[in-house]
Amino acid sequence: MNPRINQMYLRGWSNWEDLGGFIVDTPAVLSWNEHVHCFIRGADNHMWQKSWNGARWSNWIDLGGIITSAPAAISSGSNYIHCFASGTNNQLLHKWWDGIRWSNWEDLGGIITSAPTVVSANTDTLDCFVRGANNHMWQKSWNGTIWSNWKDLGGTIMSAPATISWQPFRIDCFAVGVNNHMWRKTWDGEKWFDWKDLGISLVYTPAVISREDWEYLDFFARGTNNHMWHITFKNE
Repeated sequence: MNPRINQMYLRGWSNWEDLGGFIVDTPAVLSWNEHVHCFIRGADNHMWQKSWNGARWSNWIDLGGIITSAPAAISSGSNYIHCFASGTNNQLLHKWWDGIRWSNWEDLGGIITSAPTVVSANTDTLDCFVRGANNHMWQKSWNGTIWSNWKDLGGTIMSAPATISWQPFRIDCFAVGVNNHMWRKTWDGEKWFDWKDLGISLVYTPAVISREDWEYLDFFARGTNNHMWHITFKNE
């Protein structure tokens, strides 16, 4: 496959559609105000955006920055889009859309060795997770007013984390451990639980979604045979 973004729909599957661009990392995608927004790292290491308005795709828009990882993107509140990526000094970078215009890139510090991931567990809050230089998972949070300091959540992880908030105030984080198993760490709204080995062999960061009123979590990952693999967990 060439380094362009491709798309499939689900209503019966469509053929792949070539959306152009020149991408060097995994795309991030979100749905916001009946639009679909895709964000990528381009060949120039800028972040680029392409949007679907319900009728057609926009041209690619250069959002600048010098990023060194795949971006993460999320919508929060009624008008905001937030994008995160690692920078040239291994710091976390942040850029947001306020419903009218894009901000400049903001440096949130840290020393990160993976692409970031982000969730919003409550209105107007953001929680970013990364792998740090010590291979621990680290967290930085926005409470609607200010950013927290970086917090070391321990573990020894060999991949970027994957995160999901499938109930208000709850966060689940997943990553590949040194034994190539998937490990889980959970925030219940009050405290963090210890890391738990889920006993599933993985090499790459999984993608995770929830379904059926949060009862199930579905994981998708690239296997050692380069196939896509899927497993379902019933939530605790």
